[in-house]
Amino acid sequence: MDHFNTSFYAFSNGDILFTDTLIRTLAHMIHSTTGNLSKPVLIVGQRTNVENVTFEEGLHWENITRISKRRGKLFGGWAEDYFITTPSYSWNKVAEVVIGRRAYDNWLVYNARKMKYTVIDATDTLVAVHQTTKAGNFEGFSHSNRDYNHNLLAKMYTRTPYHAGVVGCIEMYTQYDLKQFKVKVRKVPAHCSVLYI
Repeated sequence: MDHFNTSFYAFSNGDILFTDTLIRTLAHMIHSTTGNLSKPVLIVGQRTNVENVTFEEGLHWENITRISKRRGKLFGGWAEDYFITTPSYSWNKVAEVVIGRRAYDNWLVYNARKMKYTVIDATDTLVAVHQTTKAGNFEGFSHSNRDYNHNLLAKMYTRTPYHAGVVGCIEMYTQYDLKQFKVKVRKVPAHCSVLYI
């Protein structure tokens, strides 16, 4: 990933809408004294589900913010739909998982934690609206290759603790504290340990 001079690379599922909070969070991360962005960093977070987003609602940040507050529901911490990394993140060491199928998201977070990369939960400062349709929130489970990632990872590892890759297991998180952007550290439950693999 040395083709562009940028502070971050990112990908997200195609049904996610972002607001200006994406840019603000990343700008704050660049100027934050908490993390060293020359080292591998992975930023993820929970999405907010909003049913039946109209074309007009998705046109502007203000509209997306409004519908997320009025109709949005924060989805479970085991569903991560966006991944933002620094250029030093070792994507060449990532298993050939399929995006949009079960297990890739939790494995990516677990793997980054296991590699001792800086992993940050941006849920509190970054609005990511999932455009929820009739297909619902588990569309990836309906595909014929829904178990591809799990089967691949089962061949590669004796045991894959997906539970250690949920948002609640991420030690660092972003938050506004008296209108000041902060990257804070929290204690995570013992079951989040990545030491036994």
